Amino acid sequence: GFDSRQIGKGSAFFAAVLVAVMFFGGMRLALERPTGPTVQVSVLTTNVDKEVIPEPDSAMEKRLTGGMLTEADRQQMTQTMNEINSDLLARTRQQAKAGSKIITWNEYNAHVWADTEAQFLAQAQQAAREEGIYLVIPLIVIDPDLSTRPSPEIVDINKSVMISPQGEIAYQYIKHNLLIGYEGEHTLRGPKVIHAIDTPYGKLASVICLDMEYPDFNRLAGQQGVDIMLSGAIDGTPSTH
Repeated sequence: GFDSRQIGKGSAFFAAVLVAVMFFGGMRLALERPTGPTVQVSVLTTNVDKEVIPEPDSAMEKRLTGGMLTEADRQQMTQTMNEINSDLLARTRQQAKAGSKIITWNEYNAHVWADTEAQFLAQAQQAAREEGIYLVIPLIVIDPDLSTRPSPEIVDINKSVMISPQGEIAYQYIKHNLLIGYEGEHTLRGPKVIHAIDTPYGKLASVICLDMEYPDFNRLAGQQGVDIMLSGAIDGTPSTH
């Protein structure tokens, strides 16, 4: 039958092992200094506590997916986009001045409209060039116009844009492994490919959030000898999607 004492002993043993692993692992990280060269990396989450994508099943979300946003809808979303994007760009410069050479952001933070993407990327390229950093941007590109979408139900593209210290776009990766729900229904699925670039800090690559859950997919990075993998993931402002 069920013996609560046996369960208690097993739980205590598991807890003791977990504490020991965390303690000694932390000590090892604290005491063993790297013997080779290192690079400072920053990951930023917006301080703006707002969401760009409307709440699930709301009237505004239905207008977005149906290509029927009102001018007021677009103005509201644009204001939130601008606040978040400006916050991220300003804090990127702060982190660069504090010594970071590689800076990335979290997923579902930066958003742009399809017709304003080039303008925003030009700002990001300028920041990377002036600060001399590798800037890796998880970026949601929203197309409100049914006539210009890849297919009517595809509202956005979830991509990772790698920008070099020269201000050049090295690659644009489109998320391959999509979440079930809104993303799976309304986001363009990218090809099964991982891009990588050579840098003074080793070979650099980036994927997005759920991509990291698929070992076979990430093996593509290992086959290219990637040294640093960056993954923008949902964090910070609570994402409803």
